[in-house]
Amino acid sequence: MNITDFIICALAASAIVDVWFNGSIFADYREMLAARSVWCNTPECMRDVDTGYADGEGIEPLDTWVNKCPCLVVQLLNCAHCLSFHTPVWIFCWYLCAGLFAHPFDDGLRLPVYALAATRLMNLITHVAGKPYQQQD
Repeated sequence: MNITDFIICALAASAIVDVWFNGSIFADYREMLAARSVWCNTPECMRDVDTGYADGEGIEPLDTWVNKCPCLVVQLLNCAHCLSFHTPVWIFCWYLCAGLFAHPFDDGLRLPVYALAATRLMNLITHVAGKPYQQQD
């Protein structure tokens, strides 16, 4: 891995954390995870892990994949600081493992990392330039 690969992976990891915490497409998931996080911090979580109640009182069950997430994963996905440490590890693993495949396939497997890095770089440039792509109110 050279410095260019390192920068690409760092930009891609930054893009993932940014879109998770700021993207409107993930707002519902963040809300469900926040509710699950509240439940994870209650005594009911320790007594009955299978109930999946968001408020700890058994009123509204979380009937989604979030209910099956371990509390540690839920807390990780709710913390930007924590996620910023773990995301690069998985991006680097993906990027390095893609190199184990033959030439045309390794570039194809690295394409998502390149796309995320390009998106993040574009966001950084447009932020410095005053975000000309956003509509003015």
